[in-house]
This record gives sequence, C-alpha cells and structure tokens, in this order.
Amino acid sequence: MSFDADVIILGCGPVGAVAANFLGMYGLRCIVLEREAGPHGQPRAFSCDDEALRIYQQIGLVEALRADMVACERVEYTGVGGRKFAQIDVGELEFGTGYAPLHFFYQPLLEQTLRGGLRRFPRVSLRLGHELTALRQDDEAVSVEVRVVATGEYQQLRARHLLACDGAHSPVRRLLEVALVGRRYDERWLAVSGLAGEDAVRVAHTRFVC
Repeated sequence: MSFDADVIILGCGPVGAVAANFLGMYGLRCIVLEREAGPHGQPRAFSCDDEALRIYQQIGLVEALRADMVACERVEYTGVGGRKFAQIDVGELEFGTGYAPLHFFYQPLLEQTLRGGLRRFPRVSLRLGHELTALRQDDEAVSVEVRVVATGEYQQLRARHLLACDGAHSPVRRLLEVALVGRRYDERWLAVSGLAGEDAVRVAHTRFVC
C-alpha cells in the first residue's frame, strides 16, 4: 500500500514542532500541516520548566532555545493592591534535571527555532498554509483531505498515523466528534508581551498580580 508519510502531524505550534523533531530524529517520513501561512505572532505561552528543557535537549535544540530565554530567580505573588502574599525562590531549587525550574520565552521566537530544527531532517516536510478539511481511517491508515489556503486547491494524503497537535479548537477532534473533557478556568488572564531594547533594565525576579 502506498503512503505519503509514516505520520501526518496537524499543527506546528510548539507541540507539533517538537513531535516532528523527534520523528525526524528516528528517520520517519513526516508531513507537518499548518493552517497559518506565516509565523504566529501571538505569544500564547510564555514560560516552561526544567523538564521541558530536557525535552528540548533530547531533540538537540536546548542551547539555541535558551539563547532567547530568561531564567527566573524569584517569583512573587501579589494582590491587586501590590501586597505580597507568597514568594518562591526558584533559583535555589534543584530537581536534578540540570536546568533551572522556570524560564520565560517569547513564543514566536521559540516556534521559529523549533521549526528551523526540522530542516535537519530530509524526511520531514513542513507545509504552511494547509488546512485539514476531512479525514477517514481504516485498519491500515488514515486518509486526509487538505485545502491549500492560498490557492483553494485540495490535496489527498495518506499516512499510517495522524497526530493531532491542532490546539484548543481542534479540527481533528471536531471531525471525529471527540468531546473535550474539562472546564474553563474561571478567572480571566491577561498576558502582555513586549520586546525590550538591549539597554533595558532586566531583573531576575517575576511578579504575578493575582
């Protein structure tokens, strides 16, 4: 039976890009489909822990990723009036992984590095601007219908496996009628990200206003 790939990955955010790097390391044929035609400019995630860095180490990208990260020494939690009610000196914690427990990053840069890592693997293909429109599976494989966003043309692909890394509004989950188990967080969060100049004042602690 003819296959276009061993694995099709839908979504090339951090999860999909990391998975594709792992598959590339093992020599598997992998097609990564991403609906967005360019880099996603919205920083939806902003921190990771030491175990995430161990994962990045396994795919050979930890140093490149750490170059754009900031390690945090202390975390403070305050109320809206600025009164501190908790503090964690994370710089003094050691969990045996060899990395600090808390790092902050700018997600567009993180995704850029993870996607760049895919160029090391000739059997991994990243296809931007490709949107899943249908899928079907049998005992041997999964077949997907994909729309090229720029042209509107449709393509048919077949692989042994499909890995859904397509986020909260997952088309795969919708097409398979798989319910999302869980509930929303009751409080709203506001994440504000910006780019600081080279001469900006940087501090080694972080404050969460709760």
